[in-house]
Amino acid sequence: GTLAPTQVEIMAATVTTPRRPLFARDGWILIKHASGLDTDQTARLLQTWRALCDDRLADDDHTSQRARRHAHLSPVGTGWRLDGQFDRPDGALLDQALRHAMGDPDPTYRPSGPRTPAQRRADALIELARRYLAQLNQGRVAQPTATVNLHITDTVLFGADTDPVDPTTTCHLTGGLAVGRNTARRLACDSYIGAIVHGAPGEILHAGRLKRCFTPAQKRAIIARDGPFCRVPGCPVAAEQCEVHHDTPFTAGGATDITNGWLSCPGHHTDIHEGGYTLDRRPDGTATWTAPNGPTWTD
Repeated sequence: GTLAPTQVEIMAATVTTPRRPLFARDGWILIKHASGLDTDQTARLLQTWRALCDDRLADDDHTSQRARRHAHLSPVGTGWRLDGQFDRPDGALLDQALRHAMGDPDPTYRPSGPRTPAQRRADALIELARRYLAQLNQGRVAQPTATVNLHITDTVLFGADTDPVDPTTTCHLTGGLAVGRNTARRLACDSYIGAIVHGAPGEILHAGRLKRCFTPAQKRAIIARDGPFCRVPGCPVAAEQCEVHHDTPFTAGGATDITNGWLSCPGHHTDIHEGGYTLDRRPDGTATWTAPNGPTWTD
C-alpha cells in the first residue's frame, strides 16, 4: 500500500534480470523515496538508480541507446518531415542548442501573430543550420559554397503569374523538388542556395550569386542604419539572424546596394515573397508592414 500501481509497474519494468540482485539490495530505499512521488518523479528516480547502481549496466543502457539513434529527413507532400531519436547526452545537447536559438517568446503584438513553441523550435533548427553554413563559408564571400542548387529558367524568373505555363520550364531544387516562383526569388535574395538560371535548352545563363547577394560589409552598414532587429515593426529577431531583402526585386532590376536593402528575418522574408505582405520605407526612414488583407503596422 506504499506505492500506487503505476509506480509498481515502473519499478517492475526497470528491474530487468541483470538488475535483480541490485534491486534486492536497494529496493527498500527506492520504495521509501518513491512514497509520495507522482508517476513522472518515480520514473526519474528509477532512471537515476538504473544509471548509478552499476556502471556496467549503465554502459549497456547507453550502448543500446546509441544503437537506436537515428534521424530521418524526407520530402513529404509539399514540405519536409523530420523524425529522430537520440541518446540522453546528445538529446540534451540538441535541446540546449535549440532553446538558445529559439530565444524569448514572440510578443503578442508581433505582426502576423506570435509563433507557437513548435514553430519557434523549427525556426531555431533552421537557424542552427544557417550558422553552420555561414561558418563553413567564412573567407568565401565572393563565391560561397552552394549547398543546394536552385534550377530555374529565365522566363520563369523574370515572368509573372499571368504568363502562359510552359511545361518544359524549370523551377526546382536539386533532386527535382518543385518550388513556386516567389519562393525561388526569395531563395535567390540572400541564402546559401545556388541559383542556376537556364536559357535555351542546355544553356546556362547564370550560375552563382556573385553580385546578387549583399556582402557582409553591406549587411553591417544596413544594420548600422536600421538597428539591431528585423525591420518589420514589432519583430524581435536579432539582425545577425536576418537576411537582406531587395526592396526593388533583383529580377526587376533592383540593385544590390545598401539603399535597396531591408533587414528581414527568415519568417518575414517568406511572408513578403510568398505571403503577399509588403515592407515599405517612408521618407523619414520608418518602416510600414502591410498584410494582404489590409492591416498595417508602423514602427
